[in-house]
Amino acid sequence: MSQRRRFIAGNWKMNGLAAEGRDLIHGITRWLDQSGKGATEVVVCPPFTFLTEAARLANGAALAVGGQDCHA
Repeated sequence: MSQRRRFIAGNWKMNGLAAEGRDLIHGITRWLDQSGKGATEVVVCPPFTFLTEAARLANGAALAVGGQDCHA
């Protein structure tokens, strides 16, 4: 039987400023670098207005970036 990987996803809706989002992504990528890759899959889902920047910042890190559906 295979062991399940942990999965952490954060969706910050339309909260925060771009600078806060950059700080958050930098903090998560530093944590992932220090804790080792592979044990946990980590995903952030920023607002659409920050999606491109988040993907750029996460490029090369063990951090995935996802989008959100804002439909009611």
